[in-house]
Amino acid sequence: MTSSCAIRSLLSKSPRISTLLPTKDPLLGAEQLLLSSTREILRASYAKQLSSGEYDIVSTSIDTSVAFLHSHGLFEDMTRDNDVSYYKVGKGKKGIDEETGEEYSFETQKLGFRHCIPRTLVSEGEKRLFGGMMIQIALDKLNQAREGCVGGGDDDLPLVGASVFMDRTSVTMGCGKMALDVEGLLCVENQMVTAVAADCPSPDMFLVAGCGSPERLEQLREVVKRNEKKMVTLEVPTTTGHYKKNDFETEIGFDIPTVIIRDGQIDEII
Repeated sequence: MTSSCAIRSLLSKSPRISTLLPTKDPLLGAEQLLLSSTREILRASYAKQLSSGEYDIVSTSIDTSVAFLHSHGLFEDMTRDNDVSYYKVGKGKKGIDEETGEEYSFETQKLGFRHCIPRTLVSEGEKRLFGGMMIQIALDKLNQAREGCVGGGDDDLPLVGASVFMDRTSVTMGCGKMALDVEGLLCVENQMVTAVAADCPSPDMFLVAGCGSPERLEQLREVVKRNEKKMVTLEVPTTTGHYKKNDFETEIGFDIPTVIIRDGQIDEII
């Protein structure tokens, strides 16, 4: 993995950053994360960008924020098939299939995923977890594409950027100041934390879109500071349900440049 200092040096030189063109689907590309077949199409798109020689940084590009997915109806859309939910779409209950006339009862996909989405009345916490899973999938496909590229060596390939999107809605804090509400801020932090917690390699940087006011920038700085890499003693649950401190320290947090993107260009680096 490229060092943080080397990455910051590259970022200071106006690097070329890729973006995927939005699809014609209402989810503008996020729908590609929902099925194995379209995830392979996404991986191929990343591979093409990585091997083109046109970019210094290839970004995941896809908006997986809760606000975006919610506004486009993903969480309750029973018409959209996916293979990342626990139950088969529309069959997380007892009923009769309208096409075949066969009875069904809580049919699962048996793929290891635990999300019961889509369904009605999805909680905000579940939405955050689902959005976090989606950014992990996007990052995984980008890393797979990078590993599959053949070149002069790892150093010759573009760096990997995890695209993080801030909610477009704001709350007024007085004197016209505009900032993210609590849920929007939790969503941003969740995108960043889950991206580095994935089984695949961590991204080389975060590319943050939607940070359009000084108040939002200050909020983002607080998120980054709160998640700085450090050693802590974690408390873990015991078999009796109580919590016990480990007798060793665990590294948490991240040391990854956070890049503010405005109008397609780097505006600031945290």
